[in-house]
Amino acid sequence: MLIRSAEEFGIEPQAAHKLVMDTAKGSAALAAVSGEPMEAMISHVRSPGGTTAAAFDVFDAHNIRDIFSAAVTAARDRAVELAESTTL
Repeated sequence: MLIRSAEEFGIEPQAAHKLVMDTAKGSAALAAVSGEPMEAMISHVRSPGGTTAAAFDVFDAHNIRDIFSAAVTAARDRAVELAESTTL
């Protein structure tokens, strides 16, 4: 989704892919070494009235956290089903 959005904003496909991958790698690396809870890290970059706040306002309006939680639960439940079917 992020790569497609970047492309829709006029960024060349290869550059869009690199931008998204580098952003994800950087975010993951920071999260791995910071020791802070994710909410604290988000609060550092979620300036009131800023671009990150605008994005999170959309996430919050669409209950993205609940959607992710439901998706992870569905994947876990399916993993359990698959594991049980291979042990029968």
